[in-house]
Amino acid sequence: ALTFDDGFSAQAIQTTLEILRANNIQGTFFVVGTQLEAYPDLWQQAVADGHQICNHTYTHTYLSSLSGEEIKKELARWETAAGGVLGEEYVERMKQEFAYVRFPGGAGHNNEEVLKAVAEAGYRPIAWSQDTYSAVLKSHDLKNEAVAPIADEVRQYTVNTAQNGAIILLHFNSWDTLYLEQIVEDLTKKGLTPTSVSKVLD
Repeated sequence: ALTFDDGFSAQAIQTTLEILRANNIQGTFFVVGTQLEAYPDLWQQAVADGHQICNHTYTHTYLSSLSGEEIKKELARWETAAGGVLGEEYVERMKQEFAYVRFPGGAGHNNEEVLKAVAEAGYRPIAWSQDTYSAVLKSHDLKNEAVAPIADEVRQYTVNTAQNGAIILLHFNSWDTLYLEQIVEDLTKKGLTPTSVSKVLD
C-alpha cells in the first residue's frame, strides 16, 4: 500500500497526483484537516482520481496527549472539514467503506484509552511497516542539505524494503516525492503493485 501523510506542500501534492494518475495507481492519503481546507481543489482532484482520503486529525495533535472526548472532537472536526471540501457523501462513504485513521506521530497505538476512543468514533487505526522519515530524513539537516541526494536515499530505502503486504509511509514533501516516478517504476520491476490500503487489507 502506498500511503501519503499530512499535505503541507501543494507542489508535492500536485506532483504525487500527476505521477499516480500517469501510472494508474490509487493510493491512500491521510490528510490533516487544516490542510484539506488549505488546498481544496487538489483534494477534490485526488478523490476524482480514485484515491482514498482518510482521517489524520484536524490539527495533527498527538492523540496520546488528549482525553477520550478530545480525541473524538479532533476526529469529528476532521470530518467537518472533509465534508466541506469533499462533500458529506464522501465522508459517509469513507466511514462505511474505509474508515481509516492514522495517528499523528504514531502516538497512541499502545494506549488503551486512545484506541477505545478511536473505535467508538468508528475508526480503524492504520500504522505502517516502513517509514522514510525515521529511516532516512531525520538523520539529515533538511534545511541545509540538497534535496536530490536525500530523495535518492528515500527511493533506495523504499524500494529495497518494500515487500508484498507492506504499508509504505511517505509524506507530501519534496524528499519523498522528487523520485516518486522512479519509486513506482522500481516497485513494479520488483513485481509489486502499488495500491490503496483497502486493496492490501481486503
